Amino acid sequence: MFGPIDLDAVDVLRIRVACSSAPEGPSLEVFLLDTHLPPGAGPFEESVYLKALEPVLHTHGPRPEPCVVRLTRTHRSESGTHGEAEISVGLSTAGGRAVDPATREAVLSAFRDVLRRVDLVNGHTPDHAEAIAEARLRVQEGFPDVDAASLLVTDEEHRASAGMWSVGLALPEVARFKVLLGCVDGVPGTTHITRRPTTEVVDSVGTG
Repeated sequence: MFGPIDLDAVDVLRIRVACSSAPEGPSLEVFLLDTHLPPGAGPFEESVYLKALEPVLHTHGPRPEPCVVRLTRTHRSESGTHGEAEISVGLSTAGGRAVDPATREAVLSAFRDVLRRVDLVNGHTPDHAEAIAEARLRVQEGFPDVDAASLLVTDEEHRASAGMWSVGLALPEVARFKVLLGCVDGVPGTTHITRRPTTEVVDSVGTG
């Protein structure tokens, strides 16, 4: 059934921060946040979440690296569907260098700021099978050119006390991915993914 569209209502917020050698080039690292907004929160105000992400754009001082910020919203007239908003941030690491710790911490801090404003009832810590499936899904979300069905599991670790899963995935002879589920204090829906050539060792946020 169809009904009127409420263009003010947004129930699902997705944030993607991608780090690459150019703002819209192939990603080296991707941070994802998927969450629900509180019921009855009123009209969606994107400026609140953009403000939370602003420090991510200035981790290199007053002359930051090039970046791109996009905001998209989707509303459907089908009954039972929810409005969705997605904020995508593309950061440049200049010359393809590794993402520095300051940038990683700025992203995690921004995600914490966002999570303080939303409904945290968005899932449970996945079991083994769920963690592997979610890791594949997150890689495909973060790197759309990757076929999740082709990914092989190389290693896995359940950090139960932290509410996290670390999963290694690989495209043979192409790339390796280290996926950290629950990268922000074990909160479900937060993910950090690092991509490296198969010849490189991958370290992810929270390793240790």
